Amino acid sequence: MDEANPPDIRAVERACARLFASADGALLMVHLRRQLFHIALGPEATEARLRHLEGQRALVLSLAALARRGAAAPFASQQEE
Repeated sequence: MDEANPPDIRAVERACARLFASADGALLMVHLRRQLFHIALGPEATEARLRHLEGQRALVLSLAALARRGAAAPFASQQEE
């Protein structure tokens, strides 16, 4: 797999679903959410810091959305992946 031949989005969704369904994946998601969503930056935060935090939050939400879609999709055969 390389950037010239990206994987099928359904395969990525299923991979995320499997990852975050595991105990380790669930632990990681809890940690990421706690680190990124349970904090508030003060008025002294720079624009760069705000943008960085929002980018991190967007990445976590994107991973969670991929996992939700992968969990909701019917399981495919190994040949499809």
